[in-house]
Amino acid sequence: MVFHGVSESGYFSLNQSAINFQEQQHCTLSKQGIDSKFNQEAVEFMKRLFEECFATQISEIIDGNFLSSFDQLRIKDGTRFDLPEQLRKHFKGFGGSCTSESALCIQYEFDLKSLKFVSFKLTDANVPDIAEARKTVGEVSTNELILRDLGYFLLESFTEINKRGAFFVSRINSVVTVKENSKNVDFRKLYQHMLQTNQNIVEKYIELGLEKPVPVRMVAQLVSDDVYQKRIANLEKIAKKKGRSVSDETRFRCRFFLIITNIQADIVTGEELFKLYRLRWQIELMFKHWKSKMGIHKVQKMKYQRFMCMILAKLIYVMLCMEIISIARHEQYNRAKKILSIDKCLKTILERKKIIELVSCEKMPDIINVIKKLFQLFTANHWQEKRINRDNFEDLFDLFTCKSNI
Repeated sequence: MVFHGVSESGYFSLNQSAINFQEQQHCTLSKQGIDSKFNQEAVEFMKRLFEECFATQISEIIDGNFLSSFDQLRIKDGTRFDLPEQLRKHFKGFGGSCTSESALCIQYEFDLKSLKFVSFKLTDANVPDIAEARKTVGEVSTNELILRDLGYFLLESFTEINKRGAFFVSRINSVVTVKENSKNVDFRKLYQHMLQTNQNIVEKYIELGLEKPVPVRMVAQLVSDDVYQKRIANLEKIAKKKGRSVSDETRFRCRFFLIITNIQADIVTGEELFKLYRLRWQIELMFKHWKSKMGIHKVQKMKYQRFMCMILAKLIYVMLCMEIISIARHEQYNRAKKILSIDKCLKTILERKKIIELVSCEKMPDIINVIKKLFQLFTANHWQEKRINRDNFEDLFDLFTCKSNI
């Protein structure tokens, strides 16, 4: 029943759902009858179904040699979107004149090696990412590699990850204190030194923070003048609203792309570290398709129980799609030594309604046939493409597969 309410526009009306149900099940059910099915028992059932799907994922690692020193390559992010105001007591927004009183954040993390989801969580949109980093750091296991963006920057989490025998790669928060040999790093001098010596990347072992300094390896890369000017323009705009000015120290920090890690240089070099961090953008591609093809952010006025059933159904669908891609990617790499594009495969699945229709009707033989046809489509024109003057996933995969000590 729930899967009939999923569409690329974000939802079907109750009347549309009733029509679809009649066409596919060959029996009549009124829109009032459908609405009555969305109750707390239905929500609890969908939660249990979601948990079961999450616990029984069968995703495949594309190749055991890819980043073989790490058991998982965990990438975490969150996407937020507004909800109808009547849902505000269930999911709180930011309020104010420009934002909604009700909004949802989907926090999720997946393992890029296997495309297996590590976590899914629905939270109020006003809960900051840093709070999620604090709550979930205890879930990290030995030999896992954690990629984080600035939203999850938390010094205590880096300390805990290190204690657990795991590894992290993160950008540096622009306001955190950076010390080398007990002295603040002078980014003006560092910038001038790199220009004079014609260096684009330098490495330092530094400490972050004041009260409980965190020792890390920092890799600094110069950014282009265009990127620098955009950063400064953005900072000046924010500073003007607050009646402040941008300090010289901050201006020189903007000259750098700063990465920190606890991975030693003999395992991943500075240049490779920046390429490794680029893998984090795979998560942005997923959000793009969730919104453009599933309309996950488009929610009409509806009661809480119906909304929860709908959003859980869509997340189950996401897991199903990613498992299909994971298995196909593993098999095709073993067969042809070429990598399927997650972006292209996900787009193809979401553009076709057959999978979701067959799942809702439980026609297992038909599901198998449809999946076989999808696999055939994938091998025709869904390979990862090469880009001029830019590394794509296949380039990065080759880099971190061919190195014998990673």
